[in-house]
Amino acid sequence: YRGLSQYAKAIGIFEEAREQAKKAGDRKGEGVYLEHMGQCKQALGDYVLAIACYKEQFDIANELGDSVAQAFASLGLGVVLLQQAVVERRDAVVDVQKLLDAALHLNTAIRLS
Repeated sequence: YRGLSQYAKAIGIFEEAREQAKKAGDRKGEGVYLEHMGQCKQALGDYVLAIACYKEQFDIANELGDSVAQAFASLGLGVVLLQQAVVERRDAVVDVQKLLDAALHLNTAIRLS
């Protein structure tokens, strides 16, 4: 479903798979499903939950001493934090542009009065 951009459906499947892995004591599997959930949440723009998934994935990888999984978790976390910063910056630029437009409009109104 993730490949088809049906992220919400994919998240549900990954959550269920994670629960099954947890019941089976499969910590590595939990980490894998957390990574997939993080990627889906990131694709949906839910950066806070994506960050939580990657952090938990990292903690599990650290617990298991799995340096490759730690690297993937760190990469996912870094990318989502960068995306979040870009979105926040873009929003800030739009806000500044609105303020400049309002100031120009006000300046024109003052000159005309």
